[in-house]
Amino acid sequence: MTTTNSKKTHFLLRVVLSFGLLAVLAYTINLQDLVNLLLGIRVEFVLLVLAVQLADRLVNTWRWQVMLRAQGIALPLWSLFRIQMTTGCLGSFLPSNVGVDVLRMMAIAKCTDRSIQAVAASALDRGLNVGITLIVAAVAGIFAAGRYLPWTVALMLIALCCAFFIVGLAFTRPTLSRLLGPLIRRFLGAGLSDKLKTIYDSFLEYGRQPRILAMASALTLLILFVRVVIVYLEAVALNIHIDFLALALVMPLAWILLMLPISIGGIGLQEGAFFAALRGLGVSGAGAVSISILEHLLSRIVILPGFYFYLRGGLVGARKDEVVHCTANSQ
Repeated sequence: MTTTNSKKTHFLLRVVLSFGLLAVLAYTINLQDLVNLLLGIRVEFVLLVLAVQLADRLVNTWRWQVMLRAQGIALPLWSLFRIQMTTGCLGSFLPSNVGVDVLRMMAIAKCTDRSIQAVAASALDRGLNVGITLIVAAVAGIFAAGRYLPWTVALMLIALCCAFFIVGLAFTRPTLSRLLGPLIRRFLGAGLSDKLKTIYDSFLEYGRQPRILAMASALTLLILFVRVVIVYLEAVALNIHIDFLALALVMPLAWILLMLPISIGGIGLQEGAFFAALRGLGVSGAGAVSISILEHLLSRIVILPGFYFYLRGGLVGARKDEVVHCTANSQ
């Protein structure tokens, strides 16, 4: 009962923070300018953004496939794309505390008997995304400091990057398992601690596959570049002129802020992050918020097929005979 109440409180806090941030921004910006920008939208660029966002989903799926194959899970790209669409759709539209990563792992468990290895792949997927983003943010902060970002913000990004990699290096040392293993076993029991040990060992396997790590890192950099392109095209669609290189320097700040788990579907937080990141480029508050609103709308439109896949075959997005085919490929 206590856990249920805690989850409800956490959810309510997220709702309050999301709409509280929206209320503060609504008070700060010129709402008439916001309406005018949204009414003057250029449809041809909206269609282009949707195409690029679909490409972003495909590259994400490709990166996930690379990491799963390193764990012996050889699922077809189309099967993984369906899973990405269904889980992304549910994660974006439903007010659930279950993360998209958990939904993806549940879907993979239906396709293969290597569900523990899938957890390791998802952990690397998330860790690599955070790590590469922090590296890009730190490098961008150095070039943007004093011009587009305050030096204090740039130094904070560099410090976050260093802290993440110190923790990451400690986490990937086998010594950590030997030190914490008995303690974890004592508090969680033999069954759960053994599963965590298997996941941890599977995660460490990536350290012996530098080509996989290099390819996954390169694809992560490509994804970040594509997302800068998306924001740039959204600005053009709203008749807001931004220098592309300057945008590439400040967007990592917004991505770092969006990693904070303090909102519902990024509502309010994304608007605030765009407001903070784009103000140094001379974009008005109304302009930054309008870009964020368009981003919310288009990112959800592009994954609407996920609902069709979900109704057709649950999280896997496929009929039973197709799921069996996936299982055969993964072994």
